[in-house]
Amino acid sequence: MAELRQRSPGAYPHGEEEEEGDDDEEAVEDDDDELIETNAEQINASVPKKLADVQRTPKRKSLSKATRYPPAPKSWYTFTWFKFVAVIVISATSAVFSAYKRDSAYIGFCDHGSNSNLRIHELRAQRQKNQIEAARCYNKLNFTSIDAVLNNEYCSPLPLHTPLEADTCTPCPKFAFCTPDSVTCQSSYILKPHPLAALGPALNGFPGLGSVAFPPKCVQDREKLKRIGGLVDGMESWLAMTRGTRVCSGVKVPTDERDGGEAKVFGLEKESLREAVKRKTKRDAENADEIFERVLADLDKFGMIVKGTDIEGFEYIAAVRADFTLPCRIKVTAREAWEANRRRVYAFLVFMASLFYLRSRALASAAESRKVAGLVQEALDMLQEQEFGYHADPVTTTEPYIVPVHLRDLILKDEHSPKVRQRVWEKVAKIVEGNANVRTNEEEVRGEYTKVWRWVGSVGTPARSRRVSFADRSMRSLIDDEE
Repeated sequence: MAELRQRSPGAYPHGEEEEEGDDDEEAVEDDDDELIETNAEQINASVPKKLADVQRTPKRKSLSKATRYPPAPKSWYTFTWFKFVAVIVISATSAVFSAYKRDSAYIGFCDHGSNSNLRIHELRAQRQKNQIEAARCYNKLNFTSIDAVLNNEYCSPLPLHTPLEADTCTPCPKFAFCTPDSVTCQSSYILKPHPLAALGPALNGFPGLGSVAFPPKCVQDREKLKRIGGLVDGMESWLAMTRGTRVCSGVKVPTDERDGGEAKVFGLEKESLREAVKRKTKRDAENADEIFERVLADLDKFGMIVKGTDIEGFEYIAAVRADFTLPCRIKVTAREAWEANRRRVYAFLVFMASLFYLRSRALASAAESRKVAGLVQEALDMLQEQEFGYHADPVTTTEPYIVPVHLRDLILKDEHSPKVRQRVWEKVAKIVEGNANVRTNEEEVRGEYTKVWRWVGSVGTPARSRRVSFADRSMRSLIDDEE
């Protein structure tokens, strides 16, 4: 056993014993002394020779207690501290990230048309409340109150301020109405999920991805738009045909807009149109009202309809344009042409009437002038015959003159209009009296003085076969009148 406890000086590495601590060397030496004293007699009796060697041999340390290994290199300690610090940092970072992800995922979508929502305000208010309560508690205890320590009163730790505080929401998609947890698309739009939406629950709230990592979007519902487009065309055609029918019947645009105006006169009531749309959309009856309002919105947007409300509150809708059948189109076109050119037509008719009137007057004046010329010549011939007859046959022709009134009635017996007769005779009398061969004076005729005409020019011998005296003509005229 002493051999196990002792080893030669060369068994240790060079300089190993010098590096050991003083305390460890003293403890080992005490243990060796005890072991040597207890077994000294046995060793001296059995092995005298070896005892001397043992006494000359330096003391050895116990194998179980005194065995020493080379000291660990300093890099091992550095690595251990690094792992410890790394674990602490990772744990703290994970805690911060976990809290941030929880709060950020809780926030969800922003309100429509805003960059915030109610949950953001709730989180801000809660953080402020926690800070205020913690600060108030610390101020109350003042960190030195012995009574508070004895009564085990303590305050919750102050909230930890980190740069990763969830304070933003995911913007609401276009054409959608949002709550923090849901998205509802507007009319004629449907919700289309993100291709990576399956990863959303795991990544929602993760820094850099937002409250909702993969938000959906609203896209147009092409089938619904196609149905609405068909209804828009159909309703506009129906309203246009209704307006065309009423325009064809002669209905005019009202001037008073207070009682529905143009929409009431040429259109249909809104509720009747709604019922018609419901009959056309039986497959989508739940959204019939929404579709109807969308159809009206599209018609109004493109200026294809007019609206009006009467005094009873009923709303009417009419098309801006009018659609006609072929006979009605011809009728309306003719009427519109007449309305547009009526004044021109009247002016043309007046012009043509004036032209015809002037022409007729001119023709009548020319005819009257020719008639006056003939009557003047006839009057002069009769005055000449009267003068010749007075000198040739005084018994038959008792006066050499002729009373103009009697001459007028004789030569104008075929003219029954007093005005025309007077007008023509005035012209004849003016010409006759202006003739130098005719003298105008007054003579007593049957007891009354009256104006008479007498031929004072030369009197030739008229051919009796061609001439008739004034007396003969007067007699013949009286006979014709009696007949």
